[in-house]
Parts: sequence; C-alpha cells; structure tokens
Amino acid sequence: MKKAYSAAEQDVLQSQSPQSRFGEDSLLGVDYYQILDNSLDLARNSAVTRSIIQVLEDYIAGNGLTPSLGDKTALEVWTKWANGSVNLAGTKSFNQVFRDIVSNIASSGDVLVTTPIDKYARPDEIAMRLELTSGSRIRTPQEFTNKKDDSGRIVKFGVAFSDGVEVGYYIQRQPDVSVPSFERARKKNFTYISKVDSKTGRLNAFLIRRPTGMPAEQTRGLPIITSVVQDIKDLDDLMLSAINGSRNKALLSVILTGNDSKGIYGGAGAVDATGALIEANDDNGEAQIIGSLPDGAIMTAPEGTAAQVINSSGEIDRDALMMRSMRLIAAGVGVPYEILFKDFSATNFSSGKLALDSFFRLSEFWTIELSAFFASLYRQIQVEAHLKGFGLEEPTFLNTSVQFIGSQNFVDADPGKNSKAETERMKNNLTTATREAARRGVLYSEILLEKSQEYKTAQEISESSGVPIGFLLNQGETETIVTESEINIEEEGE
Repeated sequence: MKKAYSAAEQDVLQSQSPQSRFGEDSLLGVDYYQILDNSLDLARNSAVTRSIIQVLEDYIAGNGLTPSLGDKTALEVWTKWANGSVNLAGTKSFNQVFRDIVSNIASSGDVLVTTPIDKYARPDEIAMRLELTSGSRIRTPQEFTNKKDDSGRIVKFGVAFSDGVEVGYYIQRQPDVSVPSFERARKKNFTYISKVDSKTGRLNAFLIRRPTGMPAEQTRGLPIITSVVQDIKDLDDLMLSAINGSRNKALLSVILTGNDSKGIYGGAGAVDATGALIEANDDNGEAQIIGSLPDGAIMTAPEGTAAQVINSSGEIDRDALMMRSMRLIAAGVGVPYEILFKDFSATNFSSGKLALDSFFRLSEFWTIELSAFFASLYRQIQVEAHLKGFGLEEPTFLNTSVQFIGSQNFVDADPGKNSKAETERMKNNLTTATREAARRGVLYSEILLEKSQEYKTAQEISESSGVPIGFLLNQGETETIVTESEINIEEEGE
C-alpha cells in the first residue's frame, strides 16, 4: 500500500533496514573513522575542502578571541599569557592555537585540547600551556570494545564515561609503522587522560566538538564536509574532466585510411588524442603507440591515403554543472557560495547582505560556543595567577565573569546604511555601543580609551602650539574646549 507521505516509503533512500531507531553512535560504528579518513584526505588534497576550512578559519578564528568585562588585573594577566607562547614548543600564541582549533574542528569534527604545565616556565609567568591532539587519535583500545575499561568506565569512540558523565579520553600513541595495526590497537599503546584532576579540580583536557551538526546521542563530532564528501569528490572529478577536455580540444586527432596508410611513419595508421601515432596492427593485432605527431607538423601521405580529423561532440555544459555543484556544496556546509568560491559576479547588494548576515550569525554561534570553553581556561589562569601572587585577590576574581568576543569579521557592504541602523538600534534601546562594537570584533572600552588618549594628546599640542583643540579634533576652527566626559557622552549617543 502506498504511504500517505512519500518520505515514509522504505525505498525512497534505498534503505534496507530501519536503522534510525538505534541512535547515531550505533549508526556510525566503524564507519566513523572512515568518514574521518576521507575528510582528512580531502583536506590535504582538495582545493574546495581547503577553501571551506580556510573560510572558517578567517571568519570564525580570524585574529583570535578577546576577553571583555573581566577584572582589570585578570585581563592583564590573560593578555600577557595569550600574547606569549602558549604551547610547549614555544611557537604559537593563543590566537594561533585558536585558529588551529577551528581548523581541526572543521576537518575532523572535534579536537582534544590538553593543558599541561610547562616545568621550564619562569616564576613570573603563567605555566599553563595548550596542546592539541587530533581527533583521529582518540580511539577505544581493542580490549575495551563493547565492554567497560579497567576502572569500570564505558568507552565510546575513545571517550570514557562514568555514570553518563564524560570523564576522560584514550589517546593512541603516534603509530609505529613497523608494528602491525592490530597490535597498535591494544591498550598498551594508549594513554589515558582524565578530563578533570580529581585532587585539584584542574581541567586537564577537553574534547571540543563542532558547535553545529551534532545529533542527539552522538559522542563524537563529525567533519563539516560529512554530508557533501561525494559532492566534493564529484566536483573535483568534473574539474579534472573539464581540464582534460580543454587539453584534448587543443590536440589534433587524425585517422588515416587508404591502401598505403600503413607505410606512414613505419606503419602508423592513426594519431590518438595526445598526438601519439598508433600502429595499425602490431604482432598481436592490437593498436600500439610508437611515436607522436609534433605541434604544427606537416606529414606527407602516400597516394591514395585519406585523412579524417576527429572532433568530439555531444559535450555537456560543464560550467553550468560545476556551478550547481558548487552552490550545493556551499549550502551543505553553511557557507555562502560567494564567500566560499570568491565569486560575487552574480550577486547584488540585497542577496549578498542576506547571505553574509546568515553566515555571520553562524560565525557568532561558533564563537559563543567555543568561548564557553575558553572561559574555563580563563578562570584556571586566574587561579594560577592568584597562587603565584600576581595581584589577583580572592574572592574578587572568582566572582567576576568574563565574556569573549570574536575577531573582526564584519563586512560593511554599505557603511552608511549600517551606521544608521546601529544608531537607531541604540537610540531605541535595542542594543548598546558595547554590543555593536563586539559585532565588529573590537572592544568598546578600547575605543573610549583610545579617544581619551587622543583628546589628551590634542590638548597638549593645543596648549603648546596655540592651535584650537576643536580644530585638532576635527570639530571646526573653534577655540571651544571639549571635555573628555563630553566626548564619551557623545560616543554613547552614537
């Protein structure tokens, strides 16, 4: 009997069994690591996949995260730590590590961040460091598959649970190619790390998953290209086909016919698509390439030989097909086509703004979700700074919340319209100057401090040179002195 809803037909997706009832982890099974391998391979070898990851790095990570609304001393401690080397190798700042985190989440679906203590750190600096471990190394030891580990924890895809709470991770050591794969899967080749230190409460590790695309009851995050892997592969193949087709069009394919055609070039009777001469009949009765016809070559054929040029026909519209494929991929990963493929040729202001606004909301969501993890790191740094006597007094810093804002990723397609809209929102108490500045990736407090410094500098120059301060502040040739408070009030009103 035909179903009332076509989507309920069992063969609509060629599904052989009602698997959806078993949960996402059961559906993934061993396929999870194959999905991961395919995604990482495309990240290395596909220009389209690399572009997807690059866009997310640029718009979500950008220049990093900046804490705001925190205790002044605590902010200074964080800034000093973040601007230094935050990995054990001493090669990357916090913002560089954050960019790597976004890249790994995009390509692998998640990444494990550990917080080791640098034993070589100076006494006057924060010793906590950040190290990243690829999600591909978070695996379940062979001995704990479908059973609890030695401490009675359930392990799913390398993540350990106790009473349903995520408590730790099994990390496979860097593989030794001389050791068989089945041997590398044993627990002796794994390191276990607790999420939280049971004695100190310190955060040791945290598996950061992709903020979007996480179905219920799924332990691990999936790469952002999971649903479009085949589309990306097809597009890559289509591009290669187009290149080969264009190359072949530039070559001359000829078939020689006639009684004496076999005598040409030692028995060559045809030229293939690459310009290579093909022997009409070899000893086995098969065509054989014996040489090539140079570009622009002139060949003399015996009398009675006819030449027939072969032209390809029945060409498909590859450009249109590639365009549809690219737009499908862009929609599948949630990135506007214009941004992903850097093509604004067919985009007007309205459609472009809608696409950008939608993507900015996605970027902001990523930033908000990821900043929740970094807020816990911020608190951990505060505790270390307090214990080392860096000026943080208890319980002041413990009772102070912090917020992170993302990098400036705001594309102002129409500054006049956007500025007017921002002013109207603030005028109607629908937003604040702090929020509007955060949308543009800057701290409003820094804007006020800079303007205050500008005023002080202008005042000093005015007093020493006799030039009216209003002129220096672009307020006209007037001797009216504008106070710092008036500047701040004016900015609040804007």
